Amino acid sequence: MEVLRHPLPLPASVVTVGNFDGLHRGHLLILQKARDRALGLRVPLVVITFWPHPASVLRGRSHLIQTLNQRLNSLREFARYTLLLPFQDYRNIPALDFLAILRDALNPRTILVGEEFRFGRNRQGDANLLRATADLWGIEAEAVNKLQDHRGKVSSSRIRSLLREGRVEEASRLLSRPYSVEGVRIQGEGRGKALGFPTLNFKPLNEILPEGVYAGLLKYRGQLVPAAVYSGRKPTFGGKGKVLEVHLLGPGREPPPGDVAEVIFLEKIRGEEKFQSQEELKKAIGRDVETVREFFRRGEI
Repeated sequence: MEVLRHPLPLPASVVTVGNFDGLHRGHLLILQKARDRALGLRVPLVVITFWPHPASVLRGRSHLIQTLNQRLNSLREFARYTLLLPFQDYRNIPALDFLAILRDALNPRTILVGEEFRFGRNRQGDANLLRATADLWGIEAEAVNKLQDHRGKVSSSRIRSLLREGRVEEASRLLSRPYSVEGVRIQGEGRGKALGFPTLNFKPLNEILPEGVYAGLLKYRGQLVPAAVYSGRKPTFGGKGKVLEVHLLGPGREPPPGDVAEVIFLEKIRGEEKFQSQEELKKAIGRDVETVREFFRRGEI
């Protein structure tokens, strides 16, 4: 996959447009349809997405599920090109002008979007405008219906709420894969080692960090190591900022300070707690680690 910052002139293509934060099951449905269409027409698939996320520009917050790096890596399975557009440069372009840019540069045979897709200045463009305009231009356009389950629409906002509540198993089912956080290895304070459970400490790069203790995996340079994962504010020690700590349960290559690794959240063990003493905390960590070991003995990955 090639990442583009500006539209690249193409003789023909299939195009899909969206923010694709999280790349959940609903997004996958759109991308799979677009990929199949591109393969059938023997043309490249161009996935268009925006950075920064429109919500961070328009509302000053976004609470993204993925980092940009994670999003781009997720798209590699589908796209020949990912066109990463700077949202600030396109936010005030009229909807029809935006479509004309795509038509003139990418020559799309087909454009696929989600049914709730909005584009152009003040979100004035929608799927109906896309279909009507594409029909005049002789381009096929399809708006894919929102995927639903027994609890409602599968959406990024729903997944964000689940992650903030620490309900990683439910979020992972909607994502079709376990939730993961990228983090930069940093030097810790050595408290875990003093308690008998040494940890690797990370500065999280993702905007959403579920709090509590989890069964998880550390992924570094393609290697996966079972781990007990803690994320929270260390209330026993009066902490305020969130931390991410990983206690490895098996041998594996440890990322050196400054390197980026991925922490994968598999199952919640317990929520954040404040203990009255370090001895209480030590006993709780021991129970947590044994619970995580039992999780992996059951083979529930």
